Parts: sequence; structure tokens; C-alpha cells
Amino acid sequence: MDFRQDLGWHMEDHKYLRSRARNAMILLDLQNCDAAYAPTKFQQTRFPAEYLPKIEMLFDGIDREVYHSFGDTLRPPMAERKPRTLCGVSIRQLRAW
Repeated sequence: MDFRQDLGWHMEDHKYLRSRARNAMILLDLQNCDAAYAPTKFQQTRFPAEYLPKIEMLFDGIDREVYHSFGDTLRPPMAERKPRTLCGVSIRQLRAW
């Protein structure tokens, strides 16, 4: 909202108040919960200090050890792919587009 004051951005009062109202439900939930989680350390630090002891950082993103790029593509060539199964059922390979 107003994190780039160096650019001269101005937030209209009604938009600022609307954003504060949106945050009120999250803060009420934090007030009443025993524990909470944030997906990144950065997001965890955006909450008021009084709630930080309740908020644990629990990463819910992509595991880059498993999902990584193969050169210019996101998937290995068809010949190098391992067979996929889900609950014991073999999932056939799709044709490359």
C-alpha cells in the first residue's frame, strides 16, 4: 500500500481504511487461536510482535529438490521419465505438445 513512499505514492483514505478492515478478521483469528502458521519467514514477520510466538513458519511451497528444471525445460525428456503410479495404478505418459 504505502511501502514505496519514495515514489510519492499516495493512498486514498477510504482504500487505506478498507485494507485495515480486511486485516481485522485475521487479527481476530490470531487473538483467539492457540497456534498459527505462515508459509514463509517474511510473511511471519509481517504480523504484530505480540502474535509472533503463536505463528510457526511452515513452508508450503514447491520442493525444488524434487521439482527442478532440466536445462531449458521444466521436465526431463520423455525417454528419461520414470513410470508414474498413483495408489498402485500406472499413469500413462502424455504426448509432448
